[in-house]
Amino acid sequence: MMHAADVAALRRVPVSTVMDWARQGRIPARKRGRRWLFLRWEIEAWLAEPDR
Repeated sequence: MMHAADVAALRRVPVSTVMDWARQGRIPARKRGRRWLFLRWEIEAWLAEPDR
């Protein structure tokens, strides 16, 4: 599991951008309570897509 800050560091964007993407469904994410969580393998696959 990864947190938004981890994804932001990988993508070199602000955490707020990752949170916006999660809310908009533009990035694979799961909400647990108030936290957004990201599965590493899903993020790696998402980053490997040609338009990322």
